[in-house]
Amino acid sequence: MRLTTNKSTMEMTMLELACNCVYAKDNYAYYRDYNTDEPLIDFIMNLSEKLGGNITTAGIDDVEAILEELWANLNYPLTDINGIIAFIHRNLEAIGELREKLKTYEDLEEKGKLLKLPCAVGDTANEVLTLSESVKTLSRMYEKLSDREVAVYNKWKEYEEIGTVSECQKAMEKQRAKKPNIWGDGYDDEGNLIYDMYDCPNCGKSYEIDYTEYKYCPNCGQAMAKVIRR
Repeated sequence: MRLTTNKSTMEMTMLELACNCVYAKDNYAYYRDYNTDEPLIDFIMNLSEKLGGNITTAGIDDVEAILEELWANLNYPLTDINGIIAFIHRNLEAIGELREKLKTYEDLEEKGKLLKLPCAVGDTANEVLTLSESVKTLSRMYEKLSDREVAVYNKWKEYEEIGTVSECQKAMEKQRAKKPNIWGDGYDDEGNLIYDMYDCPNCGKSYEIDYTEYKYCPNCGQAMAKVIRR
């Protein structure tokens, strides 16, 4: 039996409402019962104001400051109204966190997508399945996938082997020959600069023109245009 539900408040039983009284909406915690449905922080402030606590709606619009005050009020004993309200707030927040986590698992289980392993990940299994048992297990798992899910998975595996779009674009770019950067570090007898070196236009690796004229950079694979000495 599911404990979490998407029913409206008026459709819930008392047990369902108890399990779903705090829920997440727009990244905020909300409290609901048969009479109200509002942000949890508003519910707590109104409750504190009615019971005479130090958290009130008057002049307070900083939610972070209110939350800090509530956590600080947990230092009060449960004989103090501020301690009681802080205690209620903490427990309602915990209920909301547990409800959202449980709802995720129940939704997956309802769709047949929750895999229950016979042991924890990383454990050493004492029982070794035979080949035929392993095939049967995998077959049952595979049968749960729809034709569309199988097609998407197979296509994804093809793309994974090819590489990402970004990786493919970078690989194609390297196939376009680029002009290397030619430079020199010496002079001839007449004082003219000798251009006898060139750099890969992609990674900057340096090579000597007279000894290593590459079509592709050995360091990064970038295609390079023919080197023309100046």
